[in-house]
Amino acid sequence: MSEGAAQIDSKGRLTIPRGVRQELGLEPGTVVYVRSVGGFGRFGKATSPFEELAAAAVAEYRQGLTRSLRDIIAEEEAAG
Repeated sequence: MSEGAAQIDSKGRLTIPRGVRQELGLEPGTVVYVRSVGGFGRFGKATSPFEELAAAAVAEYRQGLTRSLRDIIAEEEAAG
């Protein structure tokens, strides 16, 4: 875990400490989200909703929680 102090300049810009940027994979042009939680600011690397959905689908597949379309069709045909 990396951490460090930073100061906001007169234009509201914040320089994220190098260790934190490296750990999170933040490069110039990376979009981040900022959220206030219980009086503290939290930020993280923004991802597209599609990346999040894909990651969730892969996790469900690896846990054996998914069924193939072939299985669903076969079940429907068997049910009549």
